[in-house]
This record gives sequence, structure tokens and C-alpha cells, in this order.
Amino acid sequence: TRTGQYDHINNLPLGIHSMASAWDARSQVLYTFGGYNGSTEVLDNIFEFNPRINQVIEVGKLTTAREGALAVWSHDNGNAYVFGGYSGGFLLDIPKFETATKNITTLPARLPCSVSYRCAIYAADQNVYMTHGTGLMRFNPASDGQIDNLEVEPPWQIGRAHV
Repeated sequence: TRTGQYDHINNLPLGIHSMASAWDARSQVLYTFGGYNGSTEVLDNIFEFNPRINQVIEVGKLTTAREGALAVWSHDNGNAYVFGGYSGGFLLDIPKFETATKNITTLPARLPCSVSYRCAIYAADQNVYMTHGTGLMRFNPASDGQIDNLEVEPPWQIGRAHV
């Protein structure tokens, strides 16, 4: 067993950074969304990496090019969701990528604030949780758009009396 090492297994067709990624547990493939080519271009590509055959293919295009977006895959419906990003300004849209058909649509819901360059997870309660600034948002994929800002106490305030 090797620890503390990694193997370079394949190159994406473009030198990309700041892309969003989501692992599809059903198909056992990794999807990447958008990114930046390192010199002049914000990208709209959707790539699929299949580690079983060590292959990367382009499977679609985002409706808007973006870097620094967040992405999650829903265990319940098999779709990937891309949140926000940056493309000359902060984006507040939510593209939905249907992994079975490779179709992409933009949901009518909009993020209430930027979540670019943050973190998102798909949780056991079937919601997506995203960080933004000093807070959290919850997105319900079953509703295709219900977004709630969650009131959380900053870590430096936990256990302190409020005055």
C-alpha cells in the first residue's frame, strides 16, 4: 500500500485550474465544469473522466463560462449541480447537468449571494450545503431551487453570552 504519493494518470485536454468537480457514484466517473486556462480564458467545458479506462472526454458546455464554481452530484436523482462561479463578475445561477442524458439547464432559482471559491457538499439529508462569507446556505435538489440561508453562530461566538 502506498501512502503520501499520487500518480499522474491523465491530462485534461486543456491546462485548467479553478474548475468545479463532482464525482458520479453511480457511473464511477468524475465531471469537471468550467475553469480557467491560466492565461486569458474562462472556460465553459464539461469533461468526464473515467478512471476505469483512463479516458477524458468533453461531454457538454455550460450555459455560461465560469471559474471558481462549486459542484455536487445528487445521490437521489443522479444530476450534478453547479453553483455560481466567476466570469467577469460573480455568477448567481445554478446550472443542472443531467448525467444520464448530458443535458444542461439553468434552474430558475438564483443564489442570494456569491459562493465562488467556497465549499459545497451533498449531505445524507438530501440537501446541498454551501459556505459563503461567514454563513451557510442549504439547497434542496428535490425542489430544483429552494435555497435557505442558515443562521449559524460564528465559531468565535459559540458559548459566549450575547449582549
